[in-house]
Amino acid sequence: MKTINHGLILIMVCFSACYTKSDMTAVVEEIGGDFRMMKNVNEYTFDLQLQPANYLIEKRIGTKNNSLPIDSIKMEYEGLLRFTLNLSRTDQTDLINDQKDVVEQQKSIYYFSYRFNKDIYLETAQDKIPVALYHFERSYDLKNNRSFVFAFDSEAIVGDKVRLVIDSDELNTGPVKFRFDLNELNKI
Repeated sequence: MKTINHGLILIMVCFSACYTKSDMTAVVEEIGGDFRMMKNVNEYTFDLQLQPANYLIEKRIGTKNNSLPIDSIKMEYEGLLRFTLNLSRTDQTDLINDQKDVVEQQKSIYYFSYRFNKDIYLETAQDKIPVALYHFERSYDLKNNRSFVFAFDSEAIVGDKVRLVIDSDELNTGPVKFRFDLNELNKI
């Protein structure tokens, strides 16, 4: 157990020496970089960000309310390839609240809460991997975009080139594809 703790501390020290928190945040959050991509398709803007485990761990350690040991935080993020998606309309109208009536609003809320995750998958050279973890952030504010957090089982991923596909009949965009090279994860 001590070896694991020392190894983890060594990794974190090396990681900290390689990247400062602001450098890592800039690399991961840069639009058009290896980790964040944006596409406009029909009337929608898809802003997708791959969130490497080291990035999430560093952000979590940096919070004031964090009282968990590093091992516990690391275990929370291991084994999953996580993404966030901010989805909005290009005309800046709200995806949900700008529906014609309450019934249509409820249908949209239901779709994004319970069915949208079925329209998202990860393609590898050999397989289609379904979403393993999904969360729709139902917000009640005035922003026009909606946020989704989802993850895939990284143990099921074969190879280092993947394509995230959002194929939603509800959005009527056809398949929207984002390519990622997982070798870039090793650089963070």
